[in-house]
Amino acid sequence: MQTGLDLSAVPDAIASGLLSGIEIDERLRVSVSSVEHFNAKYVPLSQLSGQLKTTTRRLLRICRSNGLHEISLRRTGSVAVQPALPRNATARLTECWEAELRRAFHLAKNRLDFFNREDHWNPVMTLDSLQSLDLTERLLQDVFVQEYDGVERLRLG
Repeated sequence: MQTGLDLSAVPDAIASGLLSGIEIDERLRVSVSSVEHFNAKYVPLSQLSGQLKTTTRRLLRICRSNGLHEISLRRTGSVAVQPALPRNATARLTECWEAELRRAFHLAKNRLDFFNREDHWNPVMTLDSLQSLDLTERLLQDVFVQEYDGVERLRLG
């Protein structure tokens, strides 16, 4: 059984009391019940980013801008952290991500509508068949979206 945490973040999870472990033969062992308890309460953002086809950094930004409080586990030998979210907040994060996708879709559609105007010399494409978020994801793979904190490239798969 696994937590989904990077191995370098496990010592901080133990130090924080999120996991319980013991040292046996100079190796750190975490009990199955501790892993089950962690998995019942938390999910690493790296797991959610894989499911939502985005980056951990983007999900972390969405969490912070929407008041979702994540925990940040320090990685051994690095300044990097591994964020995890309480399981009861994952539905809200998914809602916020989908809202961001819809907002980005409308922004991309407006830009494409501009380029598809009759007076523009270089038509790009049409959105006639673009109805679902699955198709929207394909469109947004290479679309730049203007955000309040700068221009970010959407990485959807």
